[in-house]
Amino acid sequence: QTLHSPTGHSHSPSSSTSGSTSAEPVRSRWSPKPEQILILESIFNSGMVNPPKEETVRIRKMLEKFGAVGDANVFYWFQNRRSRSRRRQRQLQAAAAADTAATTNTCD
Repeated sequence: QTLHSPTGHSHSPSSSTSGSTSAEPVRSRWSPKPEQILILESIFNSGMVNPPKEETVRIRKMLEKFGAVGDANVFYWFQNRRSRSRRRQRQLQAAAAADTAATTNTCD
């Protein structure tokens, strides 16, 4: 039995990803060190929310002093951080709108 994912790739339900002996190397997920997070957050909070390629390379070189990191890690960190920022902003706006609606309804 083969399952087809929405991306068009197929995989067998009996094979597990942890016990796989395929030719693909196991790539562990990058987790930034606290020092790296401080640097990334300070850059993001200074207004650079979408750094260009050259800037991403410069940031990576700065972060490498504290541990291994690739250009793609920096790129995706900023992408995810922008997404988190927008989501929090929407939640705050929704909460403020609900709060405004609640206070205007009770002031009869």
